[in-house]
Amino acid sequence: MQRYQRGRGSRRPAGARRLPAAVLIVAVLADLAWPPFHTFPLLATVPVIAAPMCSLRRTVASGAAACLAGWLLSFRENQEVDTRANVTGFTTLITLTVVAVFLNRMFAREREQLRTSRQVAEAVQRAMLPAVPERVRGPAVATRYQAAQEEALIGGDLYAAHETPHGLRMVTGDVRGKGTQAFTLVNTLLGAFHAAALAVTRLQDENTAEGSSAAAHR
Repeated sequence: MQRYQRGRGSRRPAGARRLPAAVLIVAVLADLAWPPFHTFPLLATVPVIAAPMCSLRRTVASGAAACLAGWLLSFRENQEVDTRANVTGFTTLITLTVVAVFLNRMFAREREQLRTSRQVAEAVQRAMLPAVPERVRGPAVATRYQAAQEEALIGGDLYAAHETPHGLRMVTGDVRGKGTQAFTLVNTLLGAFHAAALAVTRLQDENTAEGSSAAAHR
């Protein structure tokens, strides 16, 4: 029984992690096919692209690979790498690699904070909507909670099943809002439901039933 389903929108596809290597290959091929092409601006984007979607090791490796590719291509063309243009290009590459490392660490901290928030939200949701038995008084019961957005795992949907001496009591519903406000409302409604399930012997109040009967005779 799958109770909670998370969205997959935040998962980074494998193709995105290969993007820095693809840009590096394109830069090298462009330089080999067209020697006048200035490779350093394209190589400088490699570590910056790697920063938000790759690990720290891959980000550093991307910057190092870009620097190595720039050095080899410059040496192939001019047999020297200490020209003013090359020094400027290498300085830019190294600077952007250092910047990419700081960006990578910042993105990693933000992802960790978001992951912690999601874990806390899921724990709160599990506590608010405990597991329902697979069978309640005979009928099979299955539950599944799927948030519309992964960032809003605490939603306003609610469900509960309660076996009482008076029969099976079940409720499903949805309150307006999300987050802590929805949590408070859902918690209040579920508490009222469980209390009423044990106290109310009939699903229809006797006064309401008598009123409906009198209205029918009229």
